[in-house]
Amino acid sequence: MTFYNLKPKVKQYLDKYAAWTSELKKQISDDGLSDDEKAKLQQFLTELQILDVARIRTKLPDGKPVEAILLCPLHPLRLAWHLQLSEIFSSLEQKTREYDGYKKHGPTILKIF
Repeated sequence: MTFYNLKPKVKQYLDKYAAWTSELKKQISDDGLSDDEKAKLQQFLTELQILDVARIRTKLPDGKPVEAILLCPLHPLRLAWHLQLSEIFSSLEQKTREYDGYKKHGPTILKIF
């Protein structure tokens, strides 16, 4: 099973995740909630956004400190990047197939590689 096979499920997951977090944001701005309830929802939303994230702190060979944030492969942001990239590749592939110049020069170009 490849990512391309899972694209519809990934898109569905990301749509549901976005709808859920949007609903949480709406609830936070609801005037009917107490400040304590809003704070709890905000804390939950913050924790949800940093789920599956690792922060790395180290030093470069020259001694300068450096910090990086790593996203696990299943983090929603990373899945969205992969989905967008696969859609761009699919579009480019389709445009390449439709381009007459590819049919004429494609095999010659491939020999170079």
